[in-house]
Amino acid sequence: MEPRKENQNIKSKNLIISKIMIKAKKLYFYLLLTILLHGCLFFYKYYQTANIQQDNYVGYAKAFKTESFISNISEDDSRLFPGLPLLIYIFNFLTGSENTAGLFLSFLSLLTIFLFSVHFTKNTFYAFWITVFPPIIFEQTSKISTEAITIALFIISYYLIINKKYRFSALLLGFASIVRLISISMFIGLLILLFRRKKYILLVQSSVFYMLFPLFMLVFNFFHWGWGGIFRQITMNQIVGRGTLTPVQLINDILRTISWKQPQILISGMVNIILFFSVFYSCIRYKNDFLNSGDQLLVKVWAILSLILVFSIGPTPFLEEASRYLIVITTPLLLFMFQRLLKHKRLLIGSLILSIFAFI
Repeated sequence: MEPRKENQNIKSKNLIISKIMIKAKKLYFYLLLTILLHGCLFFYKYYQTANIQQDNYVGYAKAFKTESFISNISEDDSRLFPGLPLLIYIFNFLTGSENTAGLFLSFLSLLTIFLFSVHFTKNTFYAFWITVFPPIIFEQTSKISTEAITIALFIISYYLIINKKYRFSALLLGFASIVRLISISMFIGLLILLFRRKKYILLVQSSVFYMLFPLFMLVFNFFHWGWGGIFRQITMNQIVGRGTLTPVQLINDILRTISWKQPQILISGMVNIILFFSVFYSCIRYKNDFLNSGDQLLVKVWAILSLILVFSIGPTPFLEEASRYLIVITTPLLLFMFQRLLKHKRLLIGSLILSIFAFI
């Protein structure tokens, strides 16, 4: 009996090792595929436009090194939140180049999105899909952009919250808020979660941790622009972006694209908006936990507040920018909704095929 049991144990161990090897091979395959495709898109876009960033974050970071910060950035660039340029400035000491530092941060963001998606879903194909669909996430994670790092920070913050690392999550969301203001929505979700769980001391502590980076930004603004410029980024975004009520602007944009015969802008913008509302509606209707027990309140509050922020005051025009504004919500929502979406694998594969047309 003992030799037979020993053989069974050896077979079961070999089976376990075999399963681990298969999972490891899938992980390496989809990880390499993700990196390869994003690398190809970067070089394709770079040789087309020689532009590696969404906005002038590199120029902003370079201005940190000068004696007169204000005179080395344009009036338009002063609307940019300092979070990403600050990271580029810090990582420049490791890379020796602001461009390389910015691209390295985008690469780290891409890895974060992929690896955390694998951790949450245990599905390497879905983790790959998350990084390339919709096409705007594929594009924004292939260059220097706030979209890539904001999504990565959202996912890490969510991970910290469900593991009850509330103060660290609040600190990270505080930094995320000086990258993209929309990050405040997840922090408010965290506060409501702590309040509902009657963790009042943690709520106060988390608020203190969160405020560290926004206060840094206010001091930074005061030092450079005085009391009148303490909210410089918000006021300049309204001036440069010609902020208007988003629903009104959206109607104007639709009428303009029809009148000017711009079908590509109309179709692209509306597809991204419809995709967002489809995923958002599914999220709000979803009655089960998303990725972790008890995470419904956090995810739904974050999604609703993010929707309100995006569709209150937006840039002029909005339709052309809708994909960028919405992707920081859409990608995390697609991750949270993976259990429902994974049942429709053909739909996922079909969406990848259709995405090719976005780059034609």
